[in-house]
Amino acid sequence: VTFLVASPLSLYAVLWPPAPQVVYTPPPVVVQAEHAPLPLPAAPLPQAVPVAPAPAPEIPPFWRQIDRYGFASAVWMLIASVLVLRLLLGCTYVTFLRSTARTRREEPLAELVAEAAATLRVRRRVAIATTTVCHGPVLAGIFRPVILLPENMAEALTRAQLKLVVTHELAHAYRWDNLVLLVQRLAEMLFFFHPVVWLCGWMMRREAEAACDDMVVSAYGGVDDAGALAYADSLTRVAEMKCGITRRLLVNTFA
Repeated sequence: VTFLVASPLSLYAVLWPPAPQVVYTPPPVVVQAEHAPLPLPAAPLPQAVPVAPAPAPEIPPFWRQIDRYGFASAVWMLIASVLVLRLLLGCTYVTFLRSTARTRREEPLAELVAEAAATLRVRRRVAIATTTVCHGPVLAGIFRPVILLPENMAEALTRAQLKLVVTHELAHAYRWDNLVLLVQRLAEMLFFFHPVVWLCGWMMRREAEAACDDMVVSAYGGVDDAGALAYADSLTRVAEMKCGITRRLLVNTFA
């Protein structure tokens, strides 16, 4: 609403440009000329004294023209700019992760991704890479997603555990969770002042993780829930390996 108020710091001038002022003037009155006797010669008029121009109206400084609505707009722009910077830093960090990772193509990890993709019926092409930078499994990217695994985790987990972890990340790609997360970040940037937006974002991330866990359990659960127990053990192993490591601020921007 503050953007629609006529204030120097608003979008009012863009959305509603000022219309040119139209002044109505009545039509001229028709005057009939009459022959009048010539006037007598008059004395010459005295020389007119030049009149000093009227002083220009004093324009107040720009900061004094800003009303309370403009101040609210300025605060909104400031906080939104900080959130935009946060998002850009997150994108830069994800790009850095992808550039430093080593893509695994015709290797056992690539075979795990192919098997998990066939199980979940994921038609998108998802690559897998190992890195020494991130401290946990990460699905980076939206349209060309890459599963990033820490090298120590890829070596410490068994093949069955790795397959469950990879399936979880593939479930994120299947659900397009990173695209939904980007839309949610944009909503937080625009409506940061609304607490429900942050609450919805927290619930969306939580439900996305739960949905991916459900997909893994449904795919490998089995009759006696042996797959579910193995998956719980795999998550515990991942949590143990991440324990004690300082969590980076921007590592979960897209994952």
